Amino acid sequence: MGLSDRSRSVYFDTSIYNRLLDDPEKDQIIELIGKNSLIVIPSVVNMCELLMTSDPSRKDALIRIYNEIRNDMHPLKPFVWLLKESVEAVQKGLKEWEINYPIEMGQKAESICRKIFNKKEEDIKSSFKNAREFIKNKVNKGKLPD
Repeated sequence: MGLSDRSRSVYFDTSIYNRLLDDPEKDQIIELIGKNSLIVIPSVVNMCELLMTSDPSRKDALIRIYNEIRNDMHPLKPFVWLLKESVEAVQKGLKEWEINYPIEMGQKAESICRKIFNKKEEDIKSSFKNAREFIKNKVNKGKLPD
């Protein structure tokens, strides 16, 4: 799906999906999202948090809303992947890289969700440390890309 000049992209935290589900005017809100050409960008983190909803009927309703407003877009990759890949892209001098992950709800998604949420805090800290050191070295050499 291409983004037109009139569309605006928005990212919803998972709490917005929950709030929307509980809103008595949710159908009108969803309709307005479409009428106002809002492109709701989903994320793997949204998907994982929705999949972890313990109440099966609420989980199904949240997934329906997620699918209805995501405009058939694949979700954004998990933030740790985005951090790692953005640093690698800068290191390689790339101007673009893929930020979406083509995955649908199902067993593969649930497996990936377990891996993402079981990621140790030290792995995340290490990624941030490496990114900071890379940028610091580039700044010191005067070679920080736009």
